[in-house]
Order: sequence, then structure tokens, then C-alpha cells
Amino acid sequence: LICYHSPRIMIDRYGFEIELICKEATSMHGSAEGHTCYFYKRLGCEDAANPSIDEIACDPLFSGALKIVQSGLDELADSVEE
Repeated sequence: LICYHSPRIMIDRYGFEIELICKEATSMHGSAEGHTCYFYKRLGCEDAANPSIDEIACDPLFSGALKIVQSGLDELADSVEE
């Protein structure tokens, strides 16, 4: 899960069972406005229970990004640095 809400909001307000993996400061293009992007891992499920990329209904526009996220944090970090 990638979003701009802090762990406290995601867990306490929305009831997600998640663990924070990392966070990254972001800024709006052409603006001084900044936000923090949070990367979470779902808790309480086995990796084997997670569906493959082919089993997830995903808009083709986002399928490349989904593949990068599913390939792990190192791959995601490399992609973000590009």
C-alpha cells in the first residue's frame, strides 16, 4: 500500500492491518508544497496467499507500476531513483 496518510491514521481511523516499510518526503512539481509518502506492508497474510499479477484486476495504465511494487523494495527504490 502506498499513500500519503500516516500509520496512525491508516491503523486507528481506517483499521488497516499494516506495517510501515519506509517513508519518503515528496514535493509538488512547481510548488514548495511538500508531503510524505508512506509505503506499507499488509500484515496477517502469507506471501503464498497473495495473488499473482495476472490474477489482479488492474487498469493497464497501472500494471507496470504494480509489477515493480510486487518485485520488492529494492526494485521499487531503483525505479524511484530513475
